[in-house]
Amino acid sequence: MSVMTLSVRRSAPGAASAALWAFATVAVALGAARAITTTYVPVLLERIADRPGLIGAVMLVNAAAGFVVPLATGLWSDRRGTRGPFILGGAVVAAGGLVAIALGTASSYLVLALAAATVYVGLNASSTAHRALVAERFAVDRRAAATGAQEGAMLAGALAGTVAGGVLIDGSAAALFALWAILLPLLALPTLAWQRAAAPAEAKVATEAHGSPLRLFAEVLRRDGARHVLIAQVLWVGSYAALAPFMVLYAEDVLGLSTAASGLLLAGFGVLTGVGMLAGARMSAERLRGTLLAGVALLGGGLLAGTAASNVAQGALPFAAAALGAGLVSSVGFPYFTRFVPEGQAGRYAGAFFSARAIASTAALPAAGLLIAATGSYRALLGMGALGLAALVPLARAERTRAAVAVTAAARPPIRRLAAVIPVYRSDRVAAVTAETLRHVDDLVLVDDGAPPAIAALLEQSARDPRVQVLRLGGNHGKGSAVAAGIAAVMERAPDAVVVLDSDGQHPAELIPEFAAAGERADVVIGDRARAGAMPLVRRVANALSSWGLSVVVRRRLRDTQNGMRLFRAEALRAVQPPPGRYEAETRHLKALIRGGHDVDWVVMPAIYGGEPSSFRALPDGLRVLRAIVAPSRSAVRTAPASALAGVVREWSPRIGLGMLLAWAVAAAFPLLAPLDEGLFLAINHLGDGPEWLYQALDPHSRNYLLLAAAATVAVLAGTRSLRFAGGALLAMTFAGVFSDLVLEVVQLGVDRPRPEEALGADVMRSHGRHWAHIPSFPSGHLIVTTALVAAAAAMAPRLRPAVLTYLVAVAVTRMTFGAHFPLDVLLGTILGWQVGLFSVALTRAARLLPAAPERARAAVAQPAPAPA
Repeated sequence: MSVMTLSVRRSAPGAASAALWAFATVAVALGAARAITTTYVPVLLERIADRPGLIGAVMLVNAAAGFVVPLATGLWSDRRGTRGPFILGGAVVAAGGLVAIALGTASSYLVLALAAATVYVGLNASSTAHRALVAERFAVDRRAAATGAQEGAMLAGALAGTVAGGVLIDGSAAALFALWAILLPLLALPTLAWQRAAAPAEAKVATEAHGSPLRLFAEVLRRDGARHVLIAQVLWVGSYAALAPFMVLYAEDVLGLSTAASGLLLAGFGVLTGVGMLAGARMSAERLRGTLLAGVALLGGGLLAGTAASNVAQGALPFAAAALGAGLVSSVGFPYFTRFVPEGQAGRYAGAFFSARAIASTAALPAAGLLIAATGSYRALLGMGALGLAALVPLARAERTRAAVAVTAAARPPIRRLAAVIPVYRSDRVAAVTAETLRHVDDLVLVDDGAPPAIAALLEQSARDPRVQVLRLGGNHGKGSAVAAGIAAVMERAPDAVVVLDSDGQHPAELIPEFAAAGERADVVIGDRARAGAMPLVRRVANALSSWGLSVVVRRRLRDTQNGMRLFRAEALRAVQPPPGRYEAETRHLKALIRGGHDVDWVVMPAIYGGEPSSFRALPDGLRVLRAIVAPSRSAVRTAPASALAGVVREWSPRIGLGMLLAWAVAAAFPLLAPLDEGLFLAINHLGDGPEWLYQALDPHSRNYLLLAAAATVAVLAGTRSLRFAGGALLAMTFAGVFSDLVLEVVQLGVDRPRPEEALGADVMRSHGRHWAHIPSFPSGHLIVTTALVAAAAAMAPRLRPAVLTYLVAVAVTRMTFGAHFPLDVLLGTILGWQVGLFSVALTRAARLLPAAPERARAAVAQPAPAPA
């Protein structure tokens, strides 16, 4: 990496609060300009033509600018090594856009769309450059204060702009936009003056940052820690971004408030958010992570708790908690993110932070609308708080990654004693490979994995060297078993590292010194072969697919996962012992090492194929490798709760994803399946809806959801006599219900099947004259949620299984006899819900809020302890 050094300025350590607010003054103008554009440009468009769909499309310029402009601004300002021109330039561009709106208030959709786009481009450029100053100009202990000042100033500006707009929009809309067009660049001047007056300091600016903004955004996402915080931000912003546009409607519909009182409730939420910002601004660097976790928990937990409120008194405490949490995450989220920002890259990382926020804000609005439409209640708006709680998982992962990076960055002990393991089966080149290997290692174990007599005799000759040990397995057990046995034997000689290579000459022993050098900075070193040239086409394709597949599973780019030439630090081998098996064992071991937090480095080496015999069987061994890639890891590592949570997510995400793909595949086959499905539905539906008590027992759904949650909680409490586990059971049931509904919404984005009453008309017998035409039919939302709750309850409380499974069957059948759903709707809803329910329990167990599953507890006891260091 080439760097250039330039002088930047940092604020003096004891800077007065007046200087801090001078730094933040431009944020007041930015907040006001964004508020009046977002709030009142749609009003102008409606006056031209009342076309809500087109108005929404026009306002998407905000989302587009919010994603692209911060990335470009961050990149370009990093290259220039200065932020001031972008702050002032963005303000001037936005002011020009406001002037264009003022001059064209009654012009056309196209003119106002272009003018609004200009405003958003300028605002995002100025905001990104301004935020980058936090990482550049403030000491770590002052970053929360600086971010809090920025966020508070933007909130104050938004309130001022909204109030001014309410006064001026009817009388003189042009004056409203002209006023802020003048104030915007003027309020940028104190910030620029603060920047010039700040004390100089040295900072490094990377000069190699070439490529498109999107490419550099992808590089940011590949950086451990930063990626996790960005994911968490998408989740926590997504949990509350839809509150502002929907809060008044929610308060009127659910809490029974008037429009004016609903507006006051929203204003109160904003005030408490400001209080949370001020509290977060006072946090020291050591308290950032704890404050961020507390803020996310308050935000998500408060919103979820608010779903049960039916009046203001019941909702006051949850809303207050959520508002304070929103303020805390606004103040400390970016300062915590700066822990993962490399020197000289504050601009592009600030751009990535704002772009991720834009993604979340854009997605939250339609997601909330769909959720409300699907459930028929504005309570679902607060159910999005589950996203906030889900943000705790990547945040925990980020801190673990940061700790691992810190350990990695520390100097590792040098490799003074190096050993090697060579599994031997059918290669007659073993003598030459052994001789070359002994030039670079202190100890060597040759593992006879059922070699023919002639090759076994060669091993005896090599064993004359006192550094060589021959280990005979008495038959062919597979490469993985041979490597595992060899490593177990050589570890008795207490090496600092062990290198593994094949006996057929494909792994050049002369590269061992390069592997040892790379082992000074990594736990695992693997050879990286070029896939062109000597590598056969079949091997090339298989290698590329397996490397890509494992990279997706572990979420880290891996270059050549099938290369058997590897070096392991002894600490890594003690922590994660190699498993037995054939070629798939290498994949299982590598996956377990990566998930255990061990770093991997690479050494470039040639691909050597000289016609030597291969024991790799394309079909059976290829399938074993594939299974090793997708199967859950069975590492003996004792994982911390955060790692265990991440492991559960990695294990269950493919299963739930496959269920969703199955639903979409079935939907695509509806033209073929619909006649059979409809015929089966009519046969079941015409059996009748049963006695009245059955209908009353199975309706309303919400009551039965609560009863299932209560029954599971009480059963766990009775079985464990632990309030902690009872609380975990309640959390698992809540998460199962909320997350299953989220899965439903995602699936229904791609499917819109009509209800039986719409498709079959008068042939459908509808219980009690109920209508469901306003809700999508496929898959059944009630079955997804019910099955998720039943699966979770059955997994946590086995004694409940007969009762809850009977209830599930009754619900599934009556969905058809009541006339609500087709059989395929019910079947796919059950499949998806079952996966979600088991995932919820696994996640809660990983958090140690539920007792371990009996079979896993027994397996943990039976596992041998790793060898002592």
